[in-house]
Amino acid sequence: MREIWKHLLVSCLMGIGIGVSIGVLGGGILRQKDPGHSVRSNETTYRFIHPLLAFDTPKNNAGFGDLETRITTVIEEAKTEGLETVSVYYRNQNVWMGIDEDRGYIPASLYKVPLMIAYYRRAGNDPKILQERILYPTPQAVDAFYTLTPKTAYSLDELIQAMILKSDNGAAIALTSHIGSREFNEVLIDLGLHPITPQDSRSNHEIQPENYHRISAKNYAMFFRILYNATYLDREYSERALELLTRTSYNDGIVAGVPEHALVAHKYGHYIYPDGFEHELHDCGFVYTGQSAYLLCVMTHGKNIDTLTDVIKKISALVFSASR
Repeated sequence: MREIWKHLLVSCLMGIGIGVSIGVLGGGILRQKDPGHSVRSNETTYRFIHPLLAFDTPKNNAGFGDLETRITTVIEEAKTEGLETVSVYYRNQNVWMGIDEDRGYIPASLYKVPLMIAYYRRAGNDPKILQERILYPTPQAVDAFYTLTPKTAYSLDELIQAMILKSDNGAAIALTSHIGSREFNEVLIDLGLHPITPQDSRSNHEIQPENYHRISAKNYAMFFRILYNATYLDREYSERALELLTRTSYNDGIVAGVPEHALVAHKYGHYIYPDGFEHELHDCGFVYTGQSAYLLCVMTHGKNIDTLTDVIKKISALVFSASR
């Protein structure tokens, strides 16, 4: 069962197909639609407290003027160039807007963020564990995202940095194998998200992306919200995680849509469908402008990766202009 889970999580982290299907698709936050409500930890360790992680206010697209209209125009124009779907979640302080924000997408490398959170949560109790050394794996196929030396021991801290800064798949595989399913899934469960749970462990030679674990832009944004608010990890590790995310090597998408002086703490994910013609490209993170910051998550699906990249860039530019 451990091996099954490892392959499932690796497929989420790397954006590659595997021969196992997953029954739970939505990755939805388990909460009611009401005028405003708290999002509290599902952790059951404590008897007398129920930790507050975030507070959700009602969706307010009208509060951003004509931004929704301008983003929709960009989306409709891109649909003539291979774009199929787009989801947008934009939050500035306590006001947020969304466009199809509840649609599920395959997270791919986006799930390297909760994997980092799981390790930093453990390190909050024992910082020395990040110096533990484990072996970096040998690539099973040609993969440009293996950036370290195979069969070499690296500290957990070094692997986390490689996984986030360079989106290193070898580091993600090593870290996934080391931590196991329980601790990773605890992060998802604590946030009210569906864990990665194999419902069908049979070998399946036909890759079926429609069965893969999915998450929406709105729900994925929760990982960044708990880091920014320091409501899940302590302040030191929340700060550490976001600082690391400001140094990622991916400079397209959100980064390309903002001025050079803006600092962006973000993670992207790219999934290529088995037919080689369809892609999902996502980018999510905080854009820091002076003393303030806003959160933007954009998830896309289509047949032209250049179009998807350009759509995220254009939406990022529109949101930056609206946030000034």
